[in-house]
Amino acid sequence: MATAMDAAPRRIRIGSALSAFGNGSTVPFPFVHVTRVRDPGPATAGTCPASFAVAALVVLPFTGRRIDRRGRCPWSCSAS
Repeated sequence: MATAMDAAPRRIRIGSALSAFGNGSTVPFPFVHVTRVRDPGPATAGTCPASFAVAALVVLPFTGRRIDRRGRCPWSCSAS
């Protein structure tokens, strides 16, 4: 039997899955635009999003720990 505590994580997972689907369906368009309009070449056009992905893999685990320790409000206020 599902409780309210079980429903919240389920909603978060469903929202994350929908967000990932949306990102996956829109991410190729900037790459196509850059390669066809700006013409830097596919390797250069792919290096930029790849560098952001690698930076996120390095930074986000540490940021997540700090958010868990201090709470999300100080981080949200400092980001805005």
